Amino acid sequence: MQFDLEAPHFWHDRSWWREPAYAGRGGFSPEYREAIICSLAGIFDKKWYRNSDIKHGVLVWLHGKGTWPYDCLMDLAESCHLANNHDLLNKALVENLRLHEHFLGAYFEVSVMARLIRGGITPRRPPRRGKNADFLIAGEPNVYLEVKHAKPARGNTDARAFELEIMQFLQPELPTGINYKMALGSKARELLATSEGARSLIANFPQWRDELKCELTTAVAQKIWHQERGIPGYCTFILSEATTGNSSGEFSGAFIMPHFEVEKLCESVIRKAASQISAGAAGIIIIRVEYLFSGMDQAIQDFLIAAELKNISLVILKEQAYAMRVTSKCVAIHNPEAQTDLRNERVVQLLTNWPN
Repeated sequence: MQFDLEAPHFWHDRSWWREPAYAGRGGFSPEYREAIICSLAGIFDKKWYRNSDIKHGVLVWLHGKGTWPYDCLMDLAESCHLANNHDLLNKALVENLRLHEHFLGAYFEVSVMARLIRGGITPRRPPRRGKNADFLIAGEPNVYLEVKHAKPARGNTDARAFELEIMQFLQPELPTGINYKMALGSKARELLATSEGARSLIANFPQWRDELKCELTTAVAQKIWHQERGIPGYCTFILSEATTGNSSGEFSGAFIMPHFEVEKLCESVIRKAASQISAGAAGIIIIRVEYLFSGMDQAIQDFLIAAELKNISLVILKEQAYAMRVTSKCVAIHNPEAQTDLRNERVVQLLTNWPN
């Protein structure tokens, strides 16, 4: 790749990462650091930078400063550099890195590549003939690897949207100097546990919003402190006066519901990923998830058996950490009905023992 870095007003020109405060951080030599940043500038180039979406997560790192953006920037830069040097950074992956809606998934994919390369395993792209896994790791046996980034299930996303509706309503209704504790009621929680419950609550919120507003206004005007009020079953609140001059708020919203996440992972992610790997192959699916729950591994193992996905030896779930970098927290789910047992393979050790 050839990179044109001469134009002004380009993120690379600012070169904040060269400041003395970062010297030696991460164990990078100045020469290697410049090489990997140069690789990154070939992806997030001037044309992309001029037309970039302000929502793109990488902009926070490109504009730096501080140890957190530095560490994230170097991790992304080195991952892309290693992938590029091994001819794995194809056009589709570069485009996904540039798009804010696909960035997390693409970042995870290059992170997986880099993890394997650092561990002495060089994956390659299998020949494109119909459905194919993302990577082939040659050996005895050949291992096919499918990489996925799973967004939260719709039920949980809708629940967060409903909470946001309440919070946006609440903030202007309470004057400065008032503390509040607000919680969803039992009926609202029961609805949120159903597939269409959150959307139903969002649709009907205007009908009881005015009643909630009246309750809040009355409680503030009459200084009704430390008493639970609200709309039974839907939303309750307790108000108090701030004594330190800094008011605070607490909202007990919906719990993250595991059944939504498990259902999505099984039916929309794992089943689809398994179809990318031929029936007679030995496959691993590695998925970046937002949440890891107790019991998730057993539910997915039961699904692998019931769906007779014998071409899938393991499903590895990695929890998305703060700052989007990959960490060591994961769950490896063995398929006891798989035609090939890969639990002792080097690739599995690398993917399940990810350094922080």
